[in-house]
Amino acid sequence: MKELTTDEIIMLSELVSVDYGKMLTAIDLIIRLEKSHEQQNRLESEGIA
Repeated sequence: MKELTTDEIIMLSELVSVDYGKMLTAIDLIIRLEKSHEQQNRLESEGIA
């Protein structure tokens, strides 16, 4: 395996950080969806009770 040049390392780290950012955004969206579902369920159960 050859040594990576500085440019290659920078390019790889930028790719990784972009993917990491996308992953964090996806996790954030999932958490928000779960919270809104919980709120919806709570409202429905209170409305019925």
